Amino acid sequence: MSRRFATCVRPCHYLYISQRWLLMFWEKIMYSDVFKGIGKKISFPANCELPIGNDVAYLERGICGVATVTQEGNDRTYLYFKSGNLMGFLRHILPVDTFAASHIHKTRNRVVTKTKVDCYIIKKEDFFGILETNPAYYQVLTIALAQNLSNVMEHSAWLACENGPIRICSMLLEFSELAGGIYLLPRCFTQAEMAHFLSLHKITVAKILKSLREANFIRKDGQLIRIMDREALIKIVNRELCIRY
Repeated sequence: MSRRFATCVRPCHYLYISQRWLLMFWEKIMYSDVFKGIGKKISFPANCELPIGNDVAYLERGICGVATVTQEGNDRTYLYFKSGNLMGFLRHILPVDTFAASHIHKTRNRVVTKTKVDCYIIKKEDFFGILETNPAYYQVLTIALAQNLSNVMEHSAWLACENGPIRICSMLLEFSELAGGIYLLPRCFTQAEMAHFLSLHKITVAKILKSLREANFIRKDGQLIRIMDREALIKIVNRELCIRY
């Protein structure tokens, strides 16, 4: 038996799904051209605050993160947006007299670009005008809310219930993108970024990635992580394989 790896006898507590069922419905809704038609396309560099203000944004390309400012003045990301996501609409649909609505306006949250992004900034009036003239587009908001809730709940479950290897492998599977037949993790997900998002020490992240690399499950080229064996990562997430680090 390998010194670093052993088969777990614990039953699988959930199955990893790389593409949630929500996304299948999301892709069937022909909304992107409409939102592009009423929005203004703007490109932003990485590591800047997205100036959404009172508007709504449709993310065409890139990755953004919703971050809260800690007492030390650092950003702590707890939700990521990927291509095809809508951002900034929640504050406009919550009843104004609820605690949640008042909290959103008072909180120190902000949307930060993690990579270079292309997005369409849509005036609030234009966005909700489209919804009023075509109520079917409210499905877009329902799916967006469900997807965001699912992501936040999954993140909370990682932090509350899962060990370091499961957190990291889940993140590698969730955010890696297929390019040229190989799954690559975007360069914005540095070890420091992963450590902050997963509430792990950077040394712990480095040790786990080293174990995955030595097992040929991943390969590192500088800051770029290539996924070499997705099935092995899925087995780790499903508790069918344990990693020692």
